[in-house]
Amino acid sequence: MSSISQTSDDLYLLDTQEDMAEHIIKALKQANHRIYIFSRRLNPLFFNNEQVVEALSTTARRSHRSDIKILVENPQKIVEVNHKILKLAQRLPSKITLQKITTEPQDDYEFVIIDTDKIWLQHKEDSYTGFANYDARPEVKRFDVVFNDLWKNSQEDARLRRLSL
Repeated sequence: MSSISQTSDDLYLLDTQEDMAEHIIKALKQANHRIYIFSRRLNPLFFNNEQVVEALSTTARRSHRSDIKILVENPQKIVEVNHKILKLAQRLPSKITLQKITTEPQDDYEFVIIDTDKIWLQHKEDSYTGFANYDARPEVKRFDVVFNDLWKNSQEDARLRRLSL
């Protein structure tokens, strides 16, 4: 079970797969207009479920200012699992953008930035430890820089686009 940090009532320390999944949903449901996701393969354990897709869809449709950007390392894995987020992004291409990273990040973590004050972070792709902070303006600013650097060097991948037949 997640534990609240001794330093903040808004910071949850996560140490199980269930904690990670619970808090990604909780954080995404609180989004108003901006969600930035950096995940090597959009781990299906956390991201490939109806609650996540519904939260993304709600945010995307909420406003013309909605901005959802998703960076992945391996698009083929997302296509192979027939990922629900991929389907949503193909239905809402003007609101949700998926791109492939072209430069390797310095660290192993994966993260989700929500608006200007919430962050969910997994320390390593293959471990189930991390944190969710619901009042994290300084961390969000720092991770915005990381995300924007990766985004600038990312590219579209044909496997992530909708193919018209």
